[in-house]
Formats: sequence, C-alpha cells, structure tokens
Amino acid sequence: MTELSMIPADHLENTPVFHITHVDNLPSILKKGALLSTNSARGKTKTSIANEEIQTRRATRLVSLAPGGVLHDYVPFYFAPRAPMLYCNHLGSIQNARAQGEIIYFVTTAQILADNNGFVFYDRHAVLAHATCYNQLLDLQKIDWRIFFEHPTVSGYAKYWQDRYDTNKPHWSSRKEVRQAEFLVHESMHIDNIQKIVTQNSETAVRVNVALQAAASTLTVEVKPDWYF
Repeated sequence: MTELSMIPADHLENTPVFHITHVDNLPSILKKGALLSTNSARGKTKTSIANEEIQTRRATRLVSLAPGGVLHDYVPFYFAPRAPMLYCNHLGSIQNARAQGEIIYFVTTAQILADNNGFVFYDRHAVLAHATCYNQLLDLQKIDWRIFFEHPTVSGYAKYWQDRYDTNKPHWSSRKEVRQAEFLVHESMHIDNIQKIVTQNSETAVRVNVALQAAASTLTVEVKPDWYF
C-alpha cells in the first residue's frame, strides 16, 4: 500500500473538519444558533480550552486572502481529531487545560462550510509565518494528507503526529505543524452547518443531549473515545 492510497478516495470532495470546545459552552452556542469567532464573541464569557500564548499571536496574525482580517475573525476547525491542542489539555500543559471528558467536537465538512460561509484554510498551523493561506477548495490538494492518514491509524486517522527525524520519512520533521492545519470560517458559523457532536464518554453525551433537547435541536451526539488521548 502506498502512502497516497491510504487517503480516502473521496476525501477532497467530502473533507471532514472538527471544532473542539468545552461542553459548558454548548447551551450558549445553541442559544445564539452559531459558533462565533473570538472577535465576534468579544465581551461574552466562555470556558476556554485554548493556549493563551497562541491566542495572543492569533489576535494580530493577518489573513492574506479575502475575506481578510486576522485569525481571531474566524472560527477554527482542524482536519482531524486528536489534535495537538487536545493533547495539551490532556497533559494539563496549558493554563486553560480541561479534562478531555469535558471537551466536545462539532463535526462537519469543509464543503458544507464553504457553501455557506466566507472561509480560508492553511496547510499547517495558521500562526506560522511559513503557513500558506488558501481560499479555494481546489487547493485542499496542497495539504500534505500523508501526515493525516499514515499507518498506524486510530478511527481512520494517523495515530502519531509528533515530529520525528527519519531519513526515509523527511515529511515527519514537520508532522505536528501540518496536523494543525486549519479551516477557518469568517466571523460566525450557523449551527445548521454542523452534522453531529462527538463526546469522549456517555456522561458528557447525556449533558449534550439535555442541552440539545432544551434548545429543540435535531443535532445528534455520538460517543467516540478513540477521538481522545
């Protein structure tokens, strides 16, 4: 099996993307009917799971293509579960770290988001100076998808994303930053663009279902412990 043959055949036409947040934020998201960018939500309290040092950089990092602005003008999505940011929460290595069981995924596709929102995406962590910005879905092919689908896999995605120096695998030297490639939705994303919510355990799934029922939402919730560390 070649590295490219590991990539799902329809991946560039049906590209899953993942936004993570603390479960405590779900009721307010459902009440607003949307996920808001950091700048759009300014002044509104929420439970953060973010790295504040990175957030400071995102506040001033300019987006070079339309719709423009800075990274904090966008709602961020990753291209795979088990992202490095989730790992930082798992380790407790950042100020806002929360237990994984309290963190939920909003799951959809890049194509659904592009049909309904202004967007850009990056081929690696967007705060990096050498990250390339795109605003056309045809350019999804420019992301190094090997890093997302190399074996061994967990739930279809590469288990390992840490940087490693191997003369036979030179792309491993930048695995971490590529695994943090981002799809960014300008200002806000209506909750109708979400396909489902995923949790680590059944206890959090119950909390999610209570919030969904209170909001008369038809969203479904799934429990996928393999999407966590």
